Amino acid sequence: MVLLAIGYLADPDDASDLVMNIFDRLLANQTKLEELSNSSEAEMRNYLMLVTKHRCLDQIKVAQNRVKIHGFFNMIWLKTDRNKSIDAFEEEAIVRMKSILAPRESAIFELHLKGYSNEEISNELSISYNTVRNTLTNVRSKIRNVWDIFMN
Repeated sequence: MVLLAIGYLADPDDASDLVMNIFDRLLANQTKLEELSNSSEAEMRNYLMLVTKHRCLDQIKVAQNRVKIHGFFNMIWLKTDRNKSIDAFEEEAIVRMKSILAPRESAIFELHLKGYSNEEISNELSISYNTVRNTLTNVRSKIRNVWDIFMN
């Protein structure tokens, strides 16, 4: 499983962490653990490899999204010699983007921008993984909508 994860992630430490996380989650889910213990060795191996593959793809997608978000905000927040009206326009856009987020959305989004994984955010804020994932999806949509309004 680790070798498969290294093939996707190209980082042995990230691959090891991902596989350990899979086993931690599996051990926490007694129903799935019992289901796997009743299956054949080949079925168990196939299941674990498939889970590993999908978790790797999810991690890659999250990393790509994080890079896009950082690039977007760096583009807005980095100041160079520019026209004052552009600066005022960006300031207003940032204020509006922040104002549309609820306090919890803002907290989750800030941790996401700092590089926390969804699971780390859920542990940090004592909320479910799915809540974090859904909130980030909603935040991206809200920000995208505000940005589209400003750009049209």
